[in-house]
Amino acid sequence: MNTERYTVLNTADSIVEHIERCLDRLGQSPSNVWISTVDPDVVREQAACVVRRLEGGELLPLAGVTVAVKDNIDVAGIPTTCAAPWTSRMPQEDATCVRRLREAGAIVLGKTNMDQFATGLVGTRSPYGVVSSIDDPTLISGGSSSGSGVVVAAGLADIALGTDTAGSGRVPAAFNRIYGIKPTVGLIPVTGVTPACPSFDVVSIFCTDLKLGQRALAVMAGPDGKDAKARDFSPSAPLGMAKKPVVIAPVASNIEGMDEQWRRDFNDEISRFESLGYVVRQTDVSVMLEAAELLYGGSLVAERYASIGSAYASEYDPAVGEDPSVRAIVLEAGHLSADSFVKDQQRLKDAKLQADRIMTDADLLILPTTTRHPSIADVQERPIAVNSDLGRFTNFVNLLDYSALAVPSLTNPSFSVTLIAEAFHDFAILDLAQQVYQKQAVPAEVLLPHGVGENLFVVGEHMRGLSLNGQLQQLGARFVEVTSTANGYELVALNTKTPKPTLIFHAKKQEILTGVEGELWCIPAVGLTKLLKSLPSPMALGPVYLADGRKVTGFGVDASVYEAENISAYGSWRRYQDKIRATESTAA
Repeated sequence: MNTERYTVLNTADSIVEHIERCLDRLGQSPSNVWISTVDPDVVREQAACVVRRLEGGELLPLAGVTVAVKDNIDVAGIPTTCAAPWTSRMPQEDATCVRRLREAGAIVLGKTNMDQFATGLVGTRSPYGVVSSIDDPTLISGGSSSGSGVVVAAGLADIALGTDTAGSGRVPAAFNRIYGIKPTVGLIPVTGVTPACPSFDVVSIFCTDLKLGQRALAVMAGPDGKDAKARDFSPSAPLGMAKKPVVIAPVASNIEGMDEQWRRDFNDEISRFESLGYVVRQTDVSVMLEAAELLYGGSLVAERYASIGSAYASEYDPAVGEDPSVRAIVLEAGHLSADSFVKDQQRLKDAKLQADRIMTDADLLILPTTTRHPSIADVQERPIAVNSDLGRFTNFVNLLDYSALAVPSLTNPSFSVTLIAEAFHDFAILDLAQQVYQKQAVPAEVLLPHGVGENLFVVGEHMRGLSLNGQLQQLGARFVEVTSTANGYELVALNTKTPKPTLIFHAKKQEILTGVEGELWCIPAVGLTKLLKSLPSPMALGPVYLADGRKVTGFGVDASVYEAENISAYGSWRRYQDKIRATESTAA
């Protein structure tokens, strides 16, 4: 097993140095980003604990990674305020997402500012102060996960947790030039997270490194036995993006009224996708944008009253820190009728049926993350109108049960686009973004949630960059790592019309035959079945043991019925092919 894949900082010195640098930077934090921070000595003790665990042999995917946590997510021993200090409480346990990050070696630095009760996309609705954009103190940071977005953009934390119901994990990413991972509803349990709209709340991730953000998603994903809405990962969902994906782009009328420069930037982004060879389909997505209005403009907002209405039951009291906009939204939601709520739920089902038809046979939808970047003064003058406009392209995503990722534009990092796909396509979106936005020429190693997909070991043309690799990508497979078989395997090239490599196990030759190098991929269970059905004779799938003892699936065949050349001396199919090409070049 490649332990580097599992550990970010793998020495005591590197972790200690990293933590000390983080603590030094905290003193230069932008205004109002934190509600509370962890005592430096406690942070150092967290780091020391991680070091001891590494020295004890644990594999920690997030060893030494620093985390900021939005203040509606519980961290044991730190008050949870939700930016509503009169409701502050002291949790005795970490939220499931925080606990899983700590178990993976992450170190919590503090709790971040937010729009009160996660109601807003602006970052101005907090008694702890307005949070401004990392680039311009006159512009808003975006919300409601305002502090989380800015601390990552400022380099104060490696990753930050937010929550996202209407766009709170994407708008702050857009306004601060970072990535905002919005997982499928239910993929990360919300145990220990103060609800806003329980049916649509998710824990989100801010990061500047998608590989790191994906690791965080992987370790937090999966039911915890406490959150009734948590969901198992779909066995049919792709783990990687198709080699030449089909991309839906909105028609011009869908993006009318947005910032003119951003509209041009968005069109440039579409052109860039086309230049990569992707199939781009201009499609009217009005049904999605209309569904977005149901979250605040319809009766679904009644969920906010059910969750937090009691906090505003008394007369308005600005002295305790009540935000008037949030108070108005929540209390007005309490007057909505059960009849309208049921009707809007049906409207949402109808919208999803139509939206899913649009998404059929496409790999993703690309939209601007939001419409414009308002100033703090704009929000103060028109608090409800500005906020509503910002959610135009974000509000529908959780309502329609899609996954999403906000990314800085390739042409203008101050502009952001969002990649949207069906539920549980989270890792496929991340795969594409790593290749397109972080310029990875070939798929990079990945950590996936425990139990997701089937491990497939390949030694021939299905490896990265070779002729059949696209077949794996079309089936939603994702590269995991370069690794080797256990001893005792012989690599042979079958004398078929097109030479094919295969593995033959010799139990009595384990001291003679060393491991054969190949690649481990993770493929959806449905994809593995399709692959098996498509294999030509004489290829088959069967068990293969890796050098670290894992039993996985690999390619095999009864080589006794074919002439075969033993090529084990080369150690891998790639090196054998290099030899063939070198020989042919010399002969020429």
